[in-house]
Amino acid sequence: MNDLHRSQRMMRRRLTRARQAGVASVLDIGTSKISCALVRFDSHLDQEGALQTDIKVLGAGQTMSLGVECGDIAEPLKTESAIRNAVTKAQAMAGIPADLAVICLSTSYPESTLLVGSAPLRSGTVEEIDVSRSLAACDAPEPPPGRETLHALPVYFSVDQRTELADPRGQIGNRLSATLHVVTVDRAPLEVAATCLRNCELQIAGLVSSAYASGLACLTEDEQEVGSACIDLGAGTTDIAVFRKKHMVGTASIRIGGNHVTDDISEAFEISRQSAERIKLAHGGVSASSRDNFTRIPLGRRN
Repeated sequence: MNDLHRSQRMMRRRLTRARQAGVASVLDIGTSKISCALVRFDSHLDQEGALQTDIKVLGAGQTMSLGVECGDIAEPLKTESAIRNAVTKAQAMAGIPADLAVICLSTSYPESTLLVGSAPLRSGTVEEIDVSRSLAACDAPEPPPGRETLHALPVYFSVDQRTELADPRGQIGNRLSATLHVVTVDRAPLEVAATCLRNCELQIAGLVSSAYASGLACLTEDEQEVGSACIDLGAGTTDIAVFRKKHMVGTASIRIGGNHVTDDISEAFEISRQSAERIKLAHGGVSASSRDNFTRIPLGRRN
């Protein structure tokens, strides 16, 4: 078993443990705020006998982020205090504790790679074992020193000349090919985040890219199917996730966000940061209009 599949299997075991525990915290560690949702996993069998898991939010908490710059934890002690505050609020609302946490991060400089692997069919019909063998055949290069795999997501499959199959099981042919989207990230920011969680008496049950989470939350199924890009403009970073056939096929993150816009307005017009933030929120937008050059905006004074 190669390192890629070993790390992904370990991640699946962590998530399985969280589902079996019944409840877990979901933490979004951002530059401007830290949000926590305490969720419960309810598993049941659907009409076809497949195991389904529903997620119910029991409590939520949010606090101003401390010690985080452009998505990176720069001052761990301050960040730990903010994490404890958000988690305490969520647990107080839910009325129950949860020591397992799924972490959403918009940092670590993600890089995307698409891999292809193939394997001959054992019986002429695609079975579960054939899917596993084709995924295992995706030969992922060893991540550079200091980086590790965060996601390894199947995108689609091909059976002989039939391409872009979401679920190939039951197809008849000679060879099954799989396309795998691998996202690698810098290890150091993840280790800092893991240390903060341990100091807050939380165990990491999973890690997820902020861009991936935003795409799943914001894009409709049709948008994910035909192909769409979700751009999440945060306070310190801008995260991008590209979806096609209901799967993420690319992601990137740049260290520019809304705080940089506020700072630029403050410096350009020599006004206070509070006034610059007010102007940005009241008059800013991503769509230009013909009236923009003729709009007069009152400026505050620098404190």
